[in-house]
Amino acid sequence: MKEGLSEATVSKFFDAVGTEIIRTKEIEFDSQMEVSKNNVVKAIVDFPILLQRPVLVKGEQIILGRDEEKVKEFLENVK
Repeated sequence: MKEGLSEATVSKFFDAVGTEIIRTKEIEFDSQMEVSKNNVVKAIVDFPILLQRPVLVKGEQIILGRDEEKVKEFLENVK
C-alpha cells in the first residue's frame, strides 16, 4: 500500500468490524497499547500494514474477507 488510509476511512472500518480490523501479529503492533477505537485507528493510519486484509466495501457494507462463507454471502447480496 503506497498511500495510507485516512482516519475517517479506518474509523468506518473499525465501526463495521471492531477490533478484528487490526493485525496483532505484526512487529509494528504495540502489544502494550490499550485496544480502543482511537488507538486502533491511529495505529493503522501510522502503520497501514496493521490493517487486516482484505476489506470488502460496497456502499455502506464493510466486511473482512477472511471467512469464505461471509465473502460468498456478501458477494451474492451486492447489487
